[in-house]
Amino acid sequence: MNFVRELRERAGRAQSLLAKLSGVSTRTISEYESGRGSPTVRTLGRMAEAVGMDVVVMVVPSEEEPAPPDPDTTGRLARRRRHEPRS
Repeated sequence: MNFVRELRERAGRAQSLLAKLSGVSTRTISEYESGRGSPTVRTLGRMAEAVGMDVVVMVVPSEEEPAPPDPDTTGRLARRRRHEPRS
């Protein structure tokens, strides 16, 4: 399940209310929940406030459910490490 939908449902908020409190359209919330869009940092902050959660808790994975590594980031970090001079 998408984290936006999960947080919204845990807070007992309808898409329309979360949209209104976050300053976006209901369609935008639907797109976030279906994975067709990603909220901006500002919108994430508003969404966190709307569901009564700290934005850091909202976006940082807990130790219980580690997020899978992002292949783009992992690849870039690995390439960067290979080119860094050794200390």
